[in-house]
Amino acid sequence: MSKNSDKHLALWEAWLGLKEAAEYTVTQSTNELFENYQDAACDALKRSAARLARFGEKDEEMYEPLVKLMGVYQQVVDMGSEIEQDGSVTAALVTGLCEVLNSTLKQFYEDTEGVPDGINPIALEKEMIIRSSQANLLASTSHFGKVSMAMLRSMSPEIWDELYNGVLIPPGKEVPVNFFKDHVLMYMYSFYEDELRRCVLQLDNIHDRKDAKHYTEFLEREWEELGNIIKVQIAALESAASESEMVHHILNMLREAYQYTGAAISKFHMHLQSPVARKENPAHEEFDAAMESAVTEPIIPELPRPYDHTVFYALICDEVLDLLEDYKIEFIHVGLLTQKLLITEKMMADEIIQIFDDVRKALPSLSVEDAPVELSQEDAQLQLNILNGISETVEIKVDSLRDNTEIFVGGWPEFLDNSIAEEPLPLTWEERCEIREVAYQIWVESPPESDDIKEFFYRLQTDDIFTPLFERMFKRINAHIEKVDKFVTRFNKDVLIYEICTYEEILMHSASRLRESAWADMAAAENILVGAYSKIEALLEKHDIVPIRPAVHDQFNALEHEILVAESQEGFAKGEIIKLINSGYKHHGFVFRRANVIAAK
Repeated sequence: MSKNSDKHLALWEAWLGLKEAAEYTVTQSTNELFENYQDAACDALKRSAARLARFGEKDEEMYEPLVKLMGVYQQVVDMGSEIEQDGSVTAALVTGLCEVLNSTLKQFYEDTEGVPDGINPIALEKEMIIRSSQANLLASTSHFGKVSMAMLRSMSPEIWDELYNGVLIPPGKEVPVNFFKDHVLMYMYSFYEDELRRCVLQLDNIHDRKDAKHYTEFLEREWEELGNIIKVQIAALESAASESEMVHHILNMLREAYQYTGAAISKFHMHLQSPVARKENPAHEEFDAAMESAVTEPIIPELPRPYDHTVFYALICDEVLDLLEDYKIEFIHVGLLTQKLLITEKMMADEIIQIFDDVRKALPSLSVEDAPVELSQEDAQLQLNILNGISETVEIKVDSLRDNTEIFVGGWPEFLDNSIAEEPLPLTWEERCEIREVAYQIWVESPPESDDIKEFFYRLQTDDIFTPLFERMFKRINAHIEKVDKFVTRFNKDVLIYEICTYEEILMHSASRLRESAWADMAAAENILVGAYSKIEALLEKHDIVPIRPAVHDQFNALEHEILVAESQEGFAKGEIIKLINSGYKHHGFVFRRANVIAAK
């Protein structure tokens, strides 16, 4: 074969490779266009579903009067606690009323446990229905980019050639948006319309929606129960407490609650029974408008530049760049790990808050008159002061933990909004060029077989040219993880562990004085406090946070122990621990707080 023949063959092979690269570029640009269409269709589906659903915002509004009613119940219970202590007939009736309301409040709090503050569960349910429909729409139209390319080539080859040649010979030709609108989007609309119809049916069918049905029936049931309370208990209470302004205030609150709750229920049933008035084919105009706005500027496929007209160099460049992009998965993993770490810490804080809040609610509200006769008034008052002091301290802890947890969550954007997962690959342009040159040289020196190309690029990663990239990448990852760890550790040490340690001090120095009390309520309160601490310890153990509790005669360890008092005592060698004052805590070897001890000197 002549030299010219060799050159022609090489030129032809280069041309075939260049055409392949051009076709790939056009396909990617078309896929990008249809991703824009999909996103626009999902937005239009959400707007249309919200507009076309028969209830609009009306069914989720049923949750608001329920929350308002529970707020009234809570106010009544709080006010009733001030009346319950006088031992009168009125107090007995108020006690009975508060027990009924407390039972309902307990059920409501149990039902809404896990629902974030300020979130309407019925609205959230509707949002999930819409998101599910959007996901179905995306799945059913995911192949449209590929289908549209096939239709363009078969139905309008002249348009295809113009677009294709425009890629090969810059400045290029924009993707034919009008062709796809005329020939492809009609199929996308059929999927859109079907999914919108299903979505609206689900939104309309309130009785098959778990949360909407539950909270609606809850409100209706509670309205009926409140009516019975007004007829029986409130009538009796009104007769017994004709002179009490506070009682009359409570009665008025409940009557007003009954009236506006009934009005809300009636309004809802009116919407439920009213006919649905909808336009014929109402979604087409909104869909068309969304498709028009999906493309705000022309999409012009363009091969990467510079391009030196050799197929091997061009293809190897693309493969190496794709290979480098694969490393970004490491950064994505770090972002996910960061989210998991922060959310886990928040969940642990919420559980600790709940334990303390349960203690606050469970501790009895007592007076000296409740003490047993065998206990002197002085001792009874002393124990009562201890219990009240503990209750106030626990309440302060709950508020402090909530405030600090909110501050903790407020610091998340520093680690998530600009997370490491979104940062560009740590590679300079010079390094990219060098890697591509090395890849080209390796390929030329030892070209792989046609079925061994993938393995070639995997082996390429072991070349020394990648070493600086790996070192910088993991240095950035480790720096980010260290920053997150410090943030979480500071919250653990300064907030959670601090509050737990001070709670332990309450148990040792205050609650322990109630343990042997002749006053049964005081002993029961001490059991509540100790039981809560056991729950906290179990929670900490689940999160691998372990207490530091050296035994008597253990040797002092400055890393884990802090000496509060050093004293001489018979039977103890220098440095041996005589007594544990407060526990310490550590997590995976890191000491949050050292144990306070008395040691021998």
